[in-house]
Amino acid sequence: MKKEVQDDPAHHSTLTSIKILTSNVLQDNKGSDLLLKEIKKNDPDVILTLETNAEWEKKLKELESIYPYTVKNPQENLYGLHLYSKYKIKNSHLRFLVQQDVPSLKCMLEVNGKSVLFYGLHPRPPIKGEALSSKPRDTMFRIIGNEVSKLDIPVIVTGDMNDVPWSKNSKKFKRTSGLFDPRVGRGFYPSFHAKFPIIGQWPIDQCYVSKDFKFRHIEKLDHIGSDHFPMLFELSLST
Repeated sequence: MKKEVQDDPAHHSTLTSIKILTSNVLQDNKGSDLLLKEIKKNDPDVILTLETNAEWEKKLKELESIYPYTVKNPQENLYGLHLYSKYKIKNSHLRFLVQQDVPSLKCMLEVNGKSVLFYGLHPRPPIKGEALSSKPRDTMFRIIGNEVSKLDIPVIVTGDMNDVPWSKNSKKFKRTSGLFDPRVGRGFYPSFHAKFPIIGQWPIDQCYVSKDFKFRHIEKLDHIGSDHFPMLFELSLST
């Protein structure tokens, strides 16, 4: 399959690296030390954590000595969200686009003098008992896809999408937004379910990027006790 995001194999000196770690930690998981180990080993520039509550915020506090720019939204309903960044964060907005208890993050990252629009998402999955309704998730994708389609700046959208990249919803999001999937042409990289692989694993922790980026690396990281594996995406940006 043809690659959607082209390689930057030489790690060209004129391109700036941006390494993103996305992790749905599982709110009741006690493995914060395992996540911190993965962070220290891989040294990402930006960390997006999902399902992080007040207890997780406390356990990840030590990150702030290395990641001075943060957005914190601890919640106890499985939809907490935290962002830790080495790059300056500007104009951050926690938005409740579809449901009043499910936030999404929109902010600007200042990457070596260039502004990158960053979205962190964790839409609610299809709801049992409501004919597996996916309307809230699909509506969030539609809103953000329409927003991005009107822009001409570097964009990254990442998070636990609660959807697979080949679904009708994901394909429509890509068409509308004009974003690209760095997985395509490189592999499956399933991130869920980490605890019960026998029932199947699916790539629902994703990253979509604009045409401004080239590809350096993608990796499913070690198990941290969550039902999701953390995902690492390394990209390069012309500045």
